[in-house]
Amino acid sequence: CSQPDLVATEPKYAWGTALWFWLFQKPDGQETTCHIEALNGRFGGTLNIINGKLECPPVEGSYHAEAIVTRLRYYCIAATIMDVNRVLSFEGCVGLAEAFEDCVMTGWCPECVDFFKPPSMQPTKAPTVKGPTNQPSRWRSWADKDWMSEIKRRDSSSDRAASVLSSVTFLVMLYLVGQ
Repeated sequence: CSQPDLVATEPKYAWGTALWFWLFQKPDGQETTCHIEALNGRFGGTLNIINGKLECPPVEGSYHAEAIVTRLRYYCIAATIMDVNRVLSFEGCVGLAEAFEDCVMTGWCPECVDFFKPPSMQPTKAPTVKGPTNQPSRWRSWADKDWMSEIKRRDSSSDRAASVLSSVTFLVMLYLVGQ
């Protein structure tokens, strides 16, 4: 690029650069991107690609240790605004789950309290007892509408977030193409 400062001064180049990084940047030796990690439900994986060893795990007392707290707070605020039921997994970033728990328990992340579920040995719901049926079980085809309805119902909160992300990506692309 002959004018790299355009990324800092022109919004269309800033958005284009950010979108390119999100969709295509792969860490050395890995075959994954932020986009793939997000689609697989791993917030930790996206953070690892963006800031790698600086934040996964951060050095205690460093700038990046404090940046994780800010990032978690913004993440929970965005999740609340988008009305999702749960946040993505912290897998893929060493120490992120512990940082999240610490952030909630110390009161630094009040926005995240609703998303924090402490480990419990107690079942969240009593098992349902079902009696025997007269009909044999049958193999469910991938094209079976009941099966698809069950998948959609089960993943409705992640579908809503994916839909919002897809819409935002589409609008950004329209904006960039129109410039």
